[in-house]
Amino acid sequence: MKQKRKPLGSAVGLSISRHIALLDLFELKEFHLQIESNFKREIVQISGKYENQIKELNASQKKELADFLGGETLAIKTYMLMHRKNMIVSLCSFIETKLNGLCRSLYKKTITLKNTQT
Repeated sequence: MKQKRKPLGSAVGLSISRHIALLDLFELKEFHLQIESNFKREIVQISGKYENQIKELNASQKKELADFLGGETLAIKTYMLMHRKNMIVSLCSFIETKLNGLCRSLYKKTITLKNTQT
């Protein structure tokens, strides 16, 4: 007589899913931190350019340079804001995907348990 395979315990399955989700979430966090760091580094580099070049310029040239570099800084800060908004959307999508997977897994386990009990 062939024995039916017992379903994997829901606690073990949930634990595995949780660990995978945490690893994915950690990678998403690291990606975000790296991008943020790159933006901040660019702003510091712009500041350094201004400090180095300002010494050799007259007042009107200083104003032009400040306006130009200020525009670059503003653009980077705008990109940073867009990146942060996109990260929120990515995080929501990540959570939705993981919850959908969890629900499907629980549903399959419920069906399997019902089938093994009958």
